[in-house]
Amino acid sequence: MYKPKQEILDNYAKLMVHYALGQGNGVKSGTTVWLRGSEAVKPLYAAVHKELVKAGVNVIHGYMMDDPEYNLEKDFYENASEDQIGKFEEEFYKGMINQIDYYLYILGENNPQGLAGIDSAKIAKHQSRFAPWMKWREEKELAGKFSWTLCLYGTEAMAKEAGLTIEEYWNQIIAACYLEEEDIVAKWKEINNQVQHQAQSLNDMEITEVHITGPDIDLFVGMHPKAAWKGGSGANIPSFETWISPDWRKTNGWIKCDNPWYCDGNKISGVHLEFKDGIVVSAKADENDTFLQEFLTIKNANKIGEFSITDKNLSNITLPMADTLYDENIGGEFGNMHIALGDAYSDNYKGDSSKLTKQDLEELGFNQANTHKDIVLTTNHTVIITQSLQEENIGRVIKENGNILL
Repeated sequence: MYKPKQEILDNYAKLMVHYALGQGNGVKSGTTVWLRGSEAVKPLYAAVHKELVKAGVNVIHGYMMDDPEYNLEKDFYENASEDQIGKFEEEFYKGMINQIDYYLYILGENNPQGLAGIDSAKIAKHQSRFAPWMKWREEKELAGKFSWTLCLYGTEAMAKEAGLTIEEYWNQIIAACYLEEEDIVAKWKEINNQVQHQAQSLNDMEITEVHITGPDIDLFVGMHPKAAWKGGSGANIPSFETWISPDWRKTNGWIKCDNPWYCDGNKISGVHLEFKDGIVVSAKADENDTFLQEFLTIKNANKIGEFSITDKNLSNITLPMADTLYDENIGGEFGNMHIALGDAYSDNYKGDSSKLTKQDLEELGFNQANTHKDIVLTTNHTVIITQSLQEENIGRVIKENGNILL
C-alpha cells in the first residue's frame, strides 16, 4: 500500500491547519473543528489531527469505514425506507453547527464508483435533507464565525480511475498543493494574492455577460451587476479558480465537457448540455446518460449556479484526476472553465450577503437548489466579455489559449 513520505503528510497538515481553515488565516487555539474522512485517508487524517491538537484545537471526529467489500452507503440506499432516506436529525445537527468553528473534510475513497446503479432521486432526497444544516452553516459563515475546507488524499483506486499510477497521482497532489515548499503557508498566501487580484480585476470591469467559444462550447452566461467574482481564500485546497454566481436566466447556448463528471459515486462521460433562457432544454451523455437525465429532474438542477475560469499558469495540475476538486482547478494546456448545475453561492455578492432574502436571491438570478455539481471543460476556449459601463470594450477577450488576460 503506497503512502507518501511523512514529511509530505506533515507539510500537508500544516497547510490545512495554519492556512486553509480560517479562510486563509489558520485556526485559533481553543476552538473546535469537525474533522471528517474515511479509513482510506488514514495517514493524512492522523497528521492533520496531530497538527490540530498541537495548535490547541478541540477535535470532533467523523471517521468513517471505507471498504469495497462492505459498502455501507450503497447498502443504505438499497435497503432504506423512504422515511429513512429523508430523515434529518435536526437537534443533533443544529447542536453540531452551534458547537463547531471549523469543518475539515479529507476526500479520498477506495471505490470511486461505489454508488453506480443507485437511483439518483434517492441520493438527491437523502442529500437534500441537509438543506437546514447548510443554511445554518452559511449563516454562521457569513457572520464570520465559521469556516470550512476540503483536501484530497490519493488512493490506489482513485489513481486507477484516472488512468495513473499511484506515484503519478501523488505527484500531481504534491505539485498542486506545493507540498515540498519549506514555508507552505507563505506560498499559499502568495497564490491567494494572485487569485484575489484576478477576482478584483474582473469585478472592476463591471461584466454583465461572458461568451465562451471553442470546439466544444458556444455559451452565453449573464450576470447581475451586483454579483461579485471571488477566489479561494482557503476554502478548497488546491484552489486556483475565479468564479461568480451568474444570473441563471441569461444562459443560452451549448457545452460539451471533455472531462468525465464524477457525481455521487457515478461516472458520467461526454456530457452535452444545451440551454435556452436559462433552462437545460437538451441533455445527453456518452456514458451513464440515465444518471444525467435523473439528476436533471432534481428541482432547479437544470439551471446553473456557478461560472468559473482557471489560468493555466497558476495551476500545476496537468492531468485529469477523476475528482472534481482537482479537475475544476486543472491547468494543463488551456486551463479550464466550468459551470455548476444547481445552487449558487449567495456570498458572490457586492454587499452584505448575510442580509440577502430569498426574494433578493431571485432578483439577482442566483439559482437556489439542494445540489451543486461542477462539470468541467479543459479543451481550448476563448472567453469574451460585455461590460455595462464601457461599451467600447464589448467583445474584449479576457481568456485565450489558457491565459487569463487582465
